[in-house]
Amino acid sequence: MKTARFLGIILFLLIVVPTALAQTGGQETSSSLGNALPISVDSPVTVTLTGTTPVDLSYQAAAADTVTISARSLEPEGALDPILTVFNAQGTQLATNDDHGTSRTDLTIRDSLVNQLALPAAGTYTIQVEAYDENTAGQVEVTLTTGTQSTTQTVPATQPEQTINGEVPDNDVYTTTIEGQQGTAISITVRATDSQLDPKVTLLDSSGAEVASNDDHDAPDDALGTLDSQILSFPLPKNDTYTIQVSGFAGIGGTFQLTIKLDDSASVVPSNQATPVATSVSPSGDAQVINGSIDPNGTYTTQFTAEPGDVYTITVQSKSSGFDPRVVVYLNDNYVADNDDYGTNDPSIQHTDSRIY
Repeated sequence: MKTARFLGIILFLLIVVPTALAQTGGQETSSSLGNALPISVDSPVTVTLTGTTPVDLSYQAAAADTVTISARSLEPEGALDPILTVFNAQGTQLATNDDHGTSRTDLTIRDSLVNQLALPAAGTYTIQVEAYDENTAGQVEVTLTTGTQSTTQTVPATQPEQTINGEVPDNDVYTTTIEGQQGTAISITVRATDSQLDPKVTLLDSSGAEVASNDDHDAPDDALGTLDSQILSFPLPKNDTYTIQVSGFAGIGGTFQLTIKLDDSASVVPSNQATPVATSVSPSGDAQVINGSIDPNGTYTTQFTAEPGDVYTITVQSKSSGFDPRVVVYLNDNYVADNDDYGTNDPSIQHTDSRIY
């Protein structure tokens, strides 16, 4: 009797236990991911964060692909700062982001973005979302898309003014693009919105060549700090797609407000066109002095012929009270160099005069 019962128990174990193991085999993968929520392409998932406790989402990739993942706070701006991290099936971290630092208008400054992450193969990937501050809580919307996405926004030429809130990552730059027409003056102002960013703004043409730049502005604007940057009423030299680049001094990032203004009334063609001057200033120090004038929103141009290896110093001195000149040199319409305020201790020129030395 005991033998029969013993055989029955063995038989039950041989039949039932393997079946149970087979049925829970799929759950082992899920348990290795914790209580991960599934996420699909173009199907946003809302998660609730409490402090810095992470929430996991599971994405099943059918093949190698490129994905973009965003974490957008659904709380009032500034109340919740989400962080995104992506792991492969082996638990290796593939990417992480705290503040996206792009010009995407659907995201606030503190939202997170893992942009164009190349997934190497089919498999299960874990997307981890957590809050930066342990004392915060709230809801975050996580969205996953596939294919190439753009993190920059092109400002239409018909839009005369736009303000963008962004962030410069440490040891990196922020960029946005703008369609510009020859004969349009552009003003670009970068105002730091935290205590650590010392911004520099640079305007590049479509070839990547620098067209204009500024580190510390000199405009009488009480809304700007002394270290904020501004390119003021710069005439665009040609029809082109221009890139506005914001960087931080010494690689230190931070948040900023970028304002872009376009003024079609300002023309590249100067209202006072000087007679072209052909000169070759020799290294012996020969100099030529030209007196000219500029109407409001106008420019003054002159030409000279140079040979390879020639060395020039170009100085523009104001002869009118309140006039702050800026000098730019072009070679066949391509930017070469510029200066706004030379800032020298040379007593023969003012601080706001310009000199390319």
